Order: sequence, then structure tokens, then C-alpha cells
Amino acid sequence: YGSINFKVGTADRTNAQGNIYDAYLSLRTWCVAGVLPDEALSEAKRVLKPEGLVMVSFPLRFKDNERTLENAVEDKIKSIAQWTYSLFEDNLESIKTFSAPEDFFIYGRLKRDWSSYL
Repeated sequence: YGSINFKVGTADRTNAQGNIYDAYLSLRTWCVAGVLPDEALSEAKRVLKPEGLVMVSFPLRFKDNERTLENAVEDKIKSIAQWTYSLFEDNLESIKTFSAPEDFFIYGRLKRDWSSYL
């Protein structure tokens, strides 16, 4: 991926320049690695260009039926994912979600006026 510039850091402190990235991807780190979603979202907004893409995942265990946030087995993770979703409602345009076998994903683009939240 020669044209893609990846930076590694914690979800709430990337040590990356601000306002230059098109996408922010955080897999299984919000609240699982001791990072609070509101702090991580602030960092995502800091490093992203306006209307940048944010995608986060949560490790969720599900019952043996359709996988959704609503039927998550672990209530603590479910509460964190729902809190994160509520944070995204204020900060992202058209929020989308999907589930994979072990993860729940929330993603969307930052609102145009996101800088007013910093």
C-alpha cells in the first residue's frame, strides 16, 4: 500500500499532525484498551480533514442468533458501544453500522461543522 500513510498510536493520542488524514480506523481499542470514546473521537476529529471517515469496532460476543448491537451478551460493552453511537450522532453525517463474526463496527463521515466541537 505504497500510497497509504499509516500512523500507529493509541486511539486517544496518535502523535500525528492535525487536519491531514482522510480516514481514522480504530479496531477494538475504544474502552477495551483503557481509552474513552469521547477522548478518542476528539483525537479522530483533530487528525482528520473536514468530512474525514471515522471507523471503530468493538469486540462483541453474541447469542446464537442475528448479530446486532441490541442482542450483545456483555452489557458493559453494549453500553459503551451505545454511548459511542450517541457521540457519533452529534459529530458524524449518516452513521452506519455492521457486524462481523466477532466485532460490531460504527462508521461515518465527520460533519462539515465538526471543528466547532473541538
